[in-house]
Order: sequence, then structure tokens, then C-alpha cells
Amino acid sequence: MSDTPPPAPPGKLADFKVRTLSAIVMIAVAGAALWAGGWVFTAFVLIIACGLLWEWWGLISKFNHHWWSRALWMLGGLVYIGGAANGLLTLNGVYGYANTHWRFLIVILVVTIDTAAYLFGQFIGGPKIAPRISPSKTWSGFLGGVIFCYIWMIFVLFLYIPRMYTSGLPYGATYRVLAFSLVLAVGLSAVAQLGDFFESWMKRKACVKDSGTLIPGHGGLFDRLDGLVAVAFFCGLSVWMLIGSLPS
Repeated sequence: MSDTPPPAPPGKLADFKVRTLSAIVMIAVAGAALWAGGWVFTAFVLIIACGLLWEWWGLISKFNHHWWSRALWMLGGLVYIGGAANGLLTLNGVYGYANTHWRFLIVILVVTIDTAAYLFGQFIGGPKIAPRISPSKTWSGFLGGVIFCYIWMIFVLFLYIPRMYTSGLPYGATYRVLAFSLVLAVGLSAVAQLGDFFESWMKRKACVKDSGTLIPGHGGLFDRLDGLVAVAFFCGLSVWMLIGSLPS
């Protein structure tokens, strides 16, 4: 009896090819905008924000049947998505030396959290966090997101900590910064996954599988950027609150 596994069904193989090609195109376009920076990156962020707001409207219009309820939800969407877009743009101006890198760091951070959470959830499994909202999310996945988020933040810390010294950070504060980065890793991982849960909850309310059909094999923009929107909103809000004490 042959041990050769049966070939993948044509439908699944075609879907995998579509998803892979779409992912390559998304990475290429987003990477080009991130690398270009300036008005190109600003225009890219604004276009994506408009697309997210369009999908937001598509979701809320399915479970809100009164004009005033839709208006309130759209106001919330403008604050949430607009705040996230403003956060990404604002981060470009934080720490003049590093402003061309912050947008990369935030995007890679969220990708790291999502990837680690998925892999830990798949290979370790275990108890679900909120099965009624998102049946695939596990506590092991959350832990994986925290661990790899912390590893990434330590890398960033070693990359930028010399610049922080010249901005007035006492040398003896290194360990406090390392400890704070752990707290921040837990917080950012929680924020990213809360963004995912929030979008899943909206889709369940709207009784749809995806937020849209813009990206073949992946669904909509909101499906792919839910965690990034939450983290960018949180980071933008944090910078806005602390901007008076940040070095120029």
C-alpha cells in the first residue's frame, strides 16, 4: 500500500495559488509605499483608510437599521480608523533620527504577533479565548504573540538605545527599559488581538465571513489589517498624549 498522500483537490490548490499571489502583491505594494515614505506613504495610508471606512460601512449597514445608529457607528469608525491612520503618519515624526523606520517597526511588530499567535495556536492549541466570537483564537496563541513581540522589541531596543542615551536616558535605566518593554509587549499583543476580536465580532453581527472581497483569497482590507488598525490607533493615541515630553 502506497504511503504517498493523495493530491490536493483542484479547488484548494487553486485557492492556495490565489492567496499566495495576492499576498505577494500586497507585500510588494505596501513595502514600496513604506520604503518610499513622504507623500507616497501618506497617500497610501489615506487610500487604505478610505477602503477600511467603506468596508466598515458595509458591515454596520447589515446590523444597524436606524439612521441614527448607523451615524453613531460611522462616527466611531471615523475616530477609530482615522485615529489609526493619523497614528501611522504621526509616528514618522517621532525621534528625528528614526522617523524613517518607525512605520516599518510597527507593521513588522503586528505581523510578528499575528504569525506567532497563529503558529502557537495551530501547533499547541489548548483553551479558546472567546470561542463564540473567534473560534480559532487560543490562549497559547496569545502567549506566542507576547513572546515574539517581546523578542522583536528587545531587538528594536538594542537597535535604538544608543540614540536614547544621547536624548538623556541614564545608562542605569537600561534594565527598567527592558522591564517596561515586557509590559508593553503584553499590552501591544493584547491590543492587536483585541482588534482581531473586534472585527470578528462585527462580522458575526453582520452575518458575513469576510469584511469585503477586494483581496482575492483573503477577503477585505479589514480582514488583513484589523490588528494593525488597533495597534496604530493605540500608538498614535499614546504619542498624542505624551508628545509634550518626547524629545525632538
